[in-house]
Amino acid sequence: MAALCTALAYYYDDHREELADRERADESARQEGERRIRTLVANGTESVEEAD
Repeated sequence: MAALCTALAYYYDDHREELADRERADESARQEGERRIRTLVANGTESVEEAD
């Protein structure tokens, strides 16, 4: 088990920037999705297909 934790720690350390970039992109996509949902709700749209 210790070897697994050590390997994960090295992997994280080696890929820290890539993982942080991915987290930022995911957060941005989440915020965009929430914004689109708020717009749909505010407009009283009944169908999700109408959003696109």
